Amino acid sequence: METKNNYELIYGDLDITEVDQKVYISLKKYEEYFKIVKLLAFFIFGILMVWFFKMEIKLETDDVGSLWSKVYLTIIPGVLIMRMILVYMVRYGIYLLVKKAYIKELSITDDNLNNEHIFFKLIKRIWLLLKSILFPDFVAAKFFKDRIRGFVKAYAPHKHKEVEKSQGRVDSELNTTCRDTNSFDDRDLCIQCNDSIKFMTKFHVKFSNWCNLMLAMFLTILIIVGVINENSPFRTWYILLISIWLLLRLISRTWEIARAFYTDVVRVDVRIFNHNGEKVYLHSWKNSYIRKPLRISLVIHSLLELIVMFTCAYILTAVIFGNQIGFQDQTKAQSPDYKAVSEIENNQSVYNIYAKKESNSSKVNDYIIERKVYEFFIYAISICFFNISYINYGFYLWNILHVWQILMSIVLIILCIAAYLGNSDDMYPRESKFFAQTLGKVNEQKLTKRIVNRLFKKS
Repeated sequence: METKNNYELIYGDLDITEVDQKVYISLKKYEEYFKIVKLLAFFIFGILMVWFFKMEIKLETDDVGSLWSKVYLTIIPGVLIMRMILVYMVRYGIYLLVKKAYIKELSITDDNLNNEHIFFKLIKRIWLLLKSILFPDFVAAKFFKDRIRGFVKAYAPHKHKEVEKSQGRVDSELNTTCRDTNSFDDRDLCIQCNDSIKFMTKFHVKFSNWCNLMLAMFLTILIIVGVINENSPFRTWYILLISIWLLLRLISRTWEIARAFYTDVVRVDVRIFNHNGEKVYLHSWKNSYIRKPLRISLVIHSLLELIVMFTCAYILTAVIFGNQIGFQDQTKAQSPDYKAVSEIENNQSVYNIYAKKESNSSKVNDYIIERKVYEFFIYAISICFFNISYINYGFYLWNILHVWQILMSIVLIILCIAAYLGNSDDMYPRESKFFAQTLGKVNEQKLTKRIVNRLFKKS
């Protein structure tokens, strides 16, 4: 109860500004465009996956181990740099999109924000981040969230001028700072500037989440096309390069996802405001306007992203280390080094599964029998949702992937979804008033709804 009273004391009679209302409506319009792209990506991905489902992956016959030792020093640094550049390009594009809405409403240009110098800071930060290059997604997310805070702090005088104009103040030419208001926090930002940070952060996180899922789907298509085609002269190099890229992306994205969601559930943020010279403590402070439904949506999108990435990881592991796992091509049927371990009848055809006689007995081919794409996809789904146990498959890399995916599933399903469902999603009166003023305009510009309505009308 004390926490609620403190919030009401700081909020007072301050509404969310008209600038934030207009920007929110603009960002929701951008969200509709993003949603169209996302749905189109889902549709294309679904069509291609249905086409690929019954296709068989081809095992790699060349010695990948010897190639690995030759290209280790040339490929990995290049992939690391390419990954870092791509991550920052995507995040920077989303940051510019979110910032553009505020620049447009405040009629300012980047030239007026001399405190930012985004390109110089970006270059400097990239060099400083070389020591943590394995986690570009996490570092980029933090970097651009800091840039959002810096941008809002830089344009705060412009926003206060707009507020003064809307109130009919005569002295609206003054560049009012947040410290001139009744309440400001330990970062010298008032409640209404914190509103802007929360809205920008919300859409930055949401768009980034969608982009990461679409990038994962695109990477999955590239991998599947590579492993089902055995006629390319560059197949071995392609598989090696794409495997390194996937491994680095898995390390980076799983760290960002686990760290972000775990922190969101476990950590309780606080903020101390100076209200008319008195310190006021605000418990359970939220750094964004991400509400319960969107939090659960972010978890589901992240789960889908992890499912398709681990599907690719299992596929590439089978392609590269198929002989050690227990898979073998029909060309080795007559080899004295291999023995048939099982026989599968399918569509009037007989498949013999071969394994090295001297190799350990692997249990992988108890779950992946025909090496079809759909088997790997269903296997990844089953581990994500239903299998929270450990099985020794007889191959160390498969064991690592299995435990890795289970840990991520525990974080997202058991920890996050359970916590979010139990969280309160109450609003303060100013927030209810804000959504009452914007919801109608947001609904008017929903592109997906208009497209569906037109399609049904034509039919």
